[in-house]
Amino acid sequence: MTMPALIDTREELRDNTFRFAKDAPGLATKQSTIRDAIGNGCSHAVEWVAFQDDPGDWKVAFCKFAGYNGLTFKTYDQLRQTNLTGTDTKRRVEKLGGTYYGVGADAGVPSNHPAVGAVKAMCSLFGKAPKRTAKVRVFPVDARPAAMDILAAAIRAAKLSDVELTRLFAEVKAVA
Repeated sequence: MTMPALIDTREELRDNTFRFAKDAPGLATKQSTIRDAIGNGCSHAVEWVAFQDDPGDWKVAFCKFAGYNGLTFKTYDQLRQTNLTGTDTKRRVEKLGGTYYGVGADAGVPSNHPAVGAVKAMCSLFGKAPKRTAKVRVFPVDARPAAMDILAAAIRAAKLSDVELTRLFAEVKAVA
């Protein structure tokens, strides 16, 4: 069986995420080994990705699926335990930017970002809950530089007060 290639661009990741989000719910209603494989992926995935569609809905997929081009659910089921790795896809996706939000209880700073709810809803379709360490990497609609995503994550992790944020933004604005 031919191994699918890892994604290279944000557009490929987005396309794979949208395809997963569109097709996965149909699998949830039919008993099959493929349904079980996707459900298992939902409950074991640590890394998720999210993109917003034109109407504003968040579409999600776990990295181990969305990080490969041309991957079908059938091929995922056949290769998931032997040839596909979430580590390879995580490394590839990290290079594309995005901002992490905690999904699971042990994933760091909890978030009420709508993409977190989309991950939980996807898992729920399969009767599963996200892994306690699950995180979702959210990609903005605009094509802003990856540095902005890193800066936003650093600011969130610093847990700055309102006064500190105001001072920081004033400094940034002064040098811009």
